[in-house]
Amino acid sequence: GESVEAAIGEAICADEQWLRDRQEGLASAAPLRVRLITASCFGVAGLAVERVLYATLEDAGFVLSLGICSCLGGSFYELIRPPLANRTEAELADARREEFEIFAASQISPGNSCHETEIVRAFRRSFAKYRRQEAISDAEICSLARQWARRTAGVERSAAGYYKGLVVAEVLDAFR
Repeated sequence: GESVEAAIGEAICADEQWLRDRQEGLASAAPLRVRLITASCFGVAGLAVERVLYATLEDAGFVLSLGICSCLGGSFYELIRPPLANRTEAELADARREEFEIFAASQISPGNSCHETEIVRAFRRSFAKYRRQEAISDAEICSLARQWARRTAGVERSAAGYYKGLVVAEVLDAFR
């Protein structure tokens, strides 16, 4: 559906922000006219498939059941599909990733081992705007650490939360 909607959008209103967002893999709402044209295309295609199936199978009950099951399957897929981030959320995630990169370059080095809670504490000490839990969750910091460790240092987190081969530098904190 979204790819057809994007193709129709390209033909009708090329170079709009919602199309650029879609091309970057972000969530964006199409204009109403594009949605109406897309819905019309799917409606016509659905009627055509129904006519072809009825003409070949000659069983109206089976064709109706098949149509209902297809609609239910598509609806279920829409419910379980993970939502895409919008532009604001993606920019915030990129900014946090860059800040973690800066933190990791200065505070994390090769060594014995460290626990992810040490990384969370050190990250919060390094950035005043992240000192409170409301600004960024511990789980998100742990996720940033996991991604960084895997991508940059080639280290995986153990089941107990330890990163073997990484150590967090001890920094004097005037606020502790």
